[in-house]
Amino acid sequence: MSEMSTQPLLTVDIGNTSIALALFPTPLETSPRKTAKIALTVGTDQEAFLRRLKTFLGFRVSGGTFAVILSSVVPAATNALLPSLRRLTRQVLTVDSRCNLGIDLIVDHPKAVGSDRIANVVAAEALISKTSAVIDCGSATTISLIHNHAFLGGAILPGIRMMRDALRQNTAKLPAVPLDAPSAAVGSNTKAAIQSGIMIGTVAGVEGIIRRAEQERRVRFTLVLTGGHANHLQPLFTRPVILRPDLTMQGLRLLFLRNRR
Repeated sequence: MSEMSTQPLLTVDIGNTSIALALFPTPLETSPRKTAKIALTVGTDQEAFLRRLKTFLGFRVSGGTFAVILSSVVPAATNALLPSLRRLTRQVLTVDSRCNLGIDLIVDHPKAVGSDRIANVVAAEALISKTSAVIDCGSATTISLIHNHAFLGGAILPGIRMMRDALRQNTAKLPAVPLDAPSAAVGSNTKAAIQSGIMIGTVAGVEGIIRRAEQERRVRFTLVLTGGHANHLQPLFTRPVILRPDLTMQGLRLLFLRNRR
């Protein structure tokens, strides 16, 4: 067994609004020792991020004592954080289409596929079903399809918070509403109507896109739900869905195992 398989692994997922961290005792263990989320604004300050990271790690760090795998959809934050990570360890892997993914990217521009979507489908295929539709409910709501060891592409919708904020900012009278599941599709007041449009509308759109994809591909996808807003949307699905809040981190862990040197 290689040394890199027995030392701690830090998985880092930089999103549009926050940075998720998970510390695995080793890359072979599926349960992280601890997890955390920090605001993206902290992440762009190298010294502040380094302090938060050392506190999170909770053990004496020096070069080579742990490894890092990084996913990011924010290039500016990646450029800001990589020097901080490399001050702590030389073993930093950044996920992109050039990595050994264990799957093919059957899309027009493989280099443009987000590393978080790659991590999600890698985890879904390995841990749940080889024919999966991953719905990641974050700043955007993304649908990522995998079948026969191939990422097929998918769809990208505005996230539910983005929808809510756009309505508030671009209309004169519509208020911001809590992102709660409405009790009925037909809202009898402004708040309920907005919640129906955002929450039920998102789920209906996701299910409709997946249903059409199933007709086009002649397969049945297992639905896997992840992301910060997944808990809000799960009760509204009309077909079975598997909730996996840790999907991205599990995908990063698996990608590290496939790319260790």
